[in-house]
This record gives sequence, structure tokens and C-alpha cells, in this order.
Amino acid sequence: MNHVVLRRFRRWGALLMLLGFMLWPVQVWAWGSATHAHIADKLGASAGPANLNEIYGAMALDTFFYLFGVPYGAQLDGLAHYQSMKVWQAAQGGDWATRAVAYGFMSHNDVWGADFTAHHQGLYYGVTNGYVIAKTAELAPSYAPLAGLGLPEPVAMEITHLVVETGVDVLIQTLNPSIGHKIMAATQQRTDQFPALLVQAYAPELIPPYSDAASLIYGAEAYFKNLMYWYGYALTFPTDTAVQLLAGQFADLASLYLASYGIILPLSKEEITFFVSGFIIEAMKLCRLDFAQEIDLTIAFVDGQLREHGVSPVPVPASLVLLAPILLGLGWQIWCRRS
Repeated sequence: MNHVVLRRFRRWGALLMLLGFMLWPVQVWAWGSATHAHIADKLGASAGPANLNEIYGAMALDTFFYLFGVPYGAQLDGLAHYQSMKVWQAAQGGDWATRAVAYGFMSHNDVWGADFTAHHQGLYYGVTNGYVIAKTAELAPSYAPLAGLGLPEPVAMEITHLVVETGVDVLIQTLNPSIGHKIMAATQQRTDQFPALLVQAYAPELIPPYSDAASLIYGAEAYFKNLMYWYGYALTFPTDTAVQLLAGQFADLASLYLASYGIILPLSKEEITFFVSGFIIEAMKLCRLDFAQEIDLTIAFVDGQLREHGVSPVPVPASLVLLAPILLGLGWQIWCRRS
């Protein structure tokens, strides 16, 4: 693999760790960010700035997962996942970009959005408990190195859940080869109004009221946006390199992540990277034969649910759609300039 790329990615991962380690989640995700991006890519606008805003919105419902150890973090996360309609309602007075990012946001929710099939009821696999939950239960006991770490079961299952999501995200490259570039471009093109939209939707809902809620929400969203840029960057590479980059990012964060449970692993960063990369590969093997069917059924399910709940795609001027080829390459161009 490209070791210069890996070192560069790890350098930025370490910076993110120093700036935001207290925002690393203990809650598990449902579908991973690239999977949500792919689902949004197949819904609503097919190209252009509206499509990129939908992609960003679909990922960004997980913004508050990263508020680990921060007051109101869990409350904001619950509001986003179970009261996402507040964002859609707040967006109705905004422009097409604001409504597009809210449309993507709505596609993710845990009640009837994409997370429902991951967490509660799979449509092809895991029909009684959700695709990701079922795969997590299947993978955890089968990966011997995980048992060798001696982690408490809840922590081991959390790690396995995250690895399953990451494995499916890497597999998404086979369905959507440009997904990494789309994620990078989405982080650069998301409307500047989005953080204010989150503030409008959720700051008044906090109990007890929090006078600095706007600053908390703005900070969480800025951190998330930057993290998603580098997540997308990893997925612009072939499978082997993408796995190594994502495993390396995890290695940069793993010590502090586990320390939140009072766990210190006697492993170097390189050893953790090796462990995680092998785990991701095992997750990919487990999911490779049925993930596409589950995702396709989820797309159709979410499309129907959006329509049923009155959430419709946002019409945009035809001239903006013509910008799609330029915007798809924007993330890569920005990376080249930064490097």
C-alpha cells in the first residue's frame, strides 16, 4: 500500500484525536457513514449540489454520537435519531440547499429511516433484530483475537458493531465506486445553514435548558464535518489501502476510546492497526454475500417511508445539476492542495 498516504492520514488522525478525543462515541452506530451516504445518493436528487447536501445530511444525523462525556451529548443524540422531523420542519423556511440537507437527514432516522433496518428489523437478514445487530452477534464470538483481549462483553460487542459498520462501508465501494469522493465533496458543499438548522431544531428541546447549546452544537458539527472528510478520503483508495487507513485511524483513537472504560491495552499502535484491519476483513467476508440485498431493500423502504411521512425531494435549478462532474472531483482537488 502507499505508506506516504498512510502516514499522512495518521498524522491528521492524530490531530483529530488531540483536538476532539472527548467526542469519540461510546454508543454504537447503526449503518456506517458511507452506507448512509450511498443510500442518500440513491434517493432524492441524482446529482449536483442538492445530491451532495442530501449525502451530508444523511451522514450528519450521527453528529452527536461524538459528544462522549459531554453534558447533553446523549440527549442531543436521542433527539436527532428519534425526533428528526424537527430538522425537516425547521428547514421549510430555508432555501433549496437547506431543505436538501434536511431531506438527507430524514433518511437516516431510527424510527422509520435507514437505521431501522440496521437496528430493529432487517429486510433480508436479521429480520428479528436488524442487519447490523445480527451480524455483530455472529461475528464477535467467531473472531478469536477479540476474545484474546479479555475485554468486557459490552465493550467487545461495541467494537464488533463498529467493525461491522466499517466493513460494510468498505464493501459499499463495490456498489458505488466514487463514494469516497462524494463524501469528501459533500463535506465541502454542505450548506453553511446546516449548523444553525440543528440549533433551531434541538437547542430549545434540551432539559434542563442550556444557555450555551448553540456553541456545543456548532462545535460538534464542525468536528463531525472534518472527520467525515477524512473518512471519505480513506474510501477513495482500493480496498486493501482503505482498510489500512481506517484501521490506522482507529489505532490513533483506540487508547483513549478504551481508556474511557478504564481499559489499557498493552499493544502498540501498529499492533492495534493489525488487529483492527484483520477484524474489518472478517466483517467484510461475513457481509459480502448479503449486504447489497439488504441495502437495496433498505433504499426502497426508506424511499416509501419518506413519501409516507410527507418528506419529498427538493427541486433545484437545472443549471446546478450540470455542476455535478465538477463537484464530484472537488474533494480530491482540495486534498491535493492541502498535501
